[in-house]
Amino acid sequence: MRSALVRCALVLCLVPLACIGETSDPAHDEVDPGLPPVLGEDLEPGDWTVPVPRGTKIIDSAPVSNESRSTRGVELVKDLEIGEKNGDPQALFYKARDLAVDHRGWIYVADMGNHRVQVFNSTGEYVRTIGREGQGPAEFSAALSVEIVGEHLVVSDPNLRRMNVWTLEGVHVRTYSVPSDIQYMFAVSDDALVVRYSLWYQGLGSHDVAYARFDLTGHEVLRYAILAAPEAAPTITRSSGGAVVRAVLPVGTPLPWATASPRGHMYMTAGDEYQVLALTDLGEPRWALRAESARQPVEPSEIKLALELYRPPFTDAEIAGVTWPELQPALSRGRMPGEPGHSLQIDGHGHLYVFPYISAPWVSDDRMRPVDVYSEDGDLLFFGLMPTCNWMAALGDHVYALENDVETDNQVVVRYRLVEPF
Repeated sequence: MRSALVRCALVLCLVPLACIGETSDPAHDEVDPGLPPVLGEDLEPGDWTVPVPRGTKIIDSAPVSNESRSTRGVELVKDLEIGEKNGDPQALFYKARDLAVDHRGWIYVADMGNHRVQVFNSTGEYVRTIGREGQGPAEFSAALSVEIVGEHLVVSDPNLRRMNVWTLEGVHVRTYSVPSDIQYMFAVSDDALVVRYSLWYQGLGSHDVAYARFDLTGHEVLRYAILAAPEAAPTITRSSGGAVVRAVLPVGTPLPWATASPRGHMYMTAGDEYQVLALTDLGEPRWALRAESARQPVEPSEIKLALELYRPPFTDAEIAGVTWPELQPALSRGRMPGEPGHSLQIDGHGHLYVFPYISAPWVSDDRMRPVDVYSEDGDLLFFGLMPTCNWMAALGDHVYALENDVETDNQVVVRYRLVEPF
């Protein structure tokens, strides 16, 4: 069975890149490559940033002008907020990093800094706490990522390199070790999920990023792809009184990304261009999309705006020491400096949201971002703008996100109704 699954896998071959946001130390976190993906030899011709097997349905999406995009929008209507202002001490989060939503609309928050998962019902009332600080079964060093898989809650703990599985009612089922630090998880069925983790190589001190299918007993049954770790955004670093000041500039670099839905659909993108490869949950290609995108030059005004946030200002010599890319990538990395953002997201109806990069002068409100929405079959349903929201879960008409409250400067869980004009 394993050999049959291996033959379905794909590997994305990209230029060497440096990782963003990884915390693992290669001296202590090396793992063997394990299950290898296999790249098909018979590929579609063309300049694809992801390998596309011959015979895959190719979709060429028409280019969308900035003028056409600027007058059309997707609306987000906030209808629930969970946080400090609610008066419930259980809703005070510390370094929360992820959340998940079950079929009832119950919300599970990975409250990493408090070493726990907080559970709230669909009206925002506190239900229970799952886990506690420690290294034993059902305990966390860091509850980083959560996902609902069928009737189970799965929680990753990258510090201990393991996963914990509970029932939705809070009963601990099992704890198992994983090859490396699980960073993101996406359910693809009632008993399997896609995970993204760092793949360190023994004796080399280097790593890639792997996307793989795991079952609920912790077995990696299929590796979809190995991606070279993405390159960090340009930065300026200097020492100031013993402290290190680092300015991360809003200049895009290629950020390979993948997402998946419980309906069993996966989507992957990589490189500078506007391209998406759609797969089944078993790694079989469904379609490949490419859209003409006039990539924007890196504007000095954007760099200057970012540097003005730092005091004292950076000197001309410090600025001159940075190597700038000539063009922004075709897909967005998020609106804020240093924010990875997501170039692909899925709503509660299975629609694929793709976020192109667009230069600031074309965006009338800096909280908005451009978006193209596709059906599961790759049909373009909508193009325009929508409020910035890197949602972490979706159910029906709603999406769920972690945000900073402007009044308290603490994290809050926000549920929005996604009003789609299509």
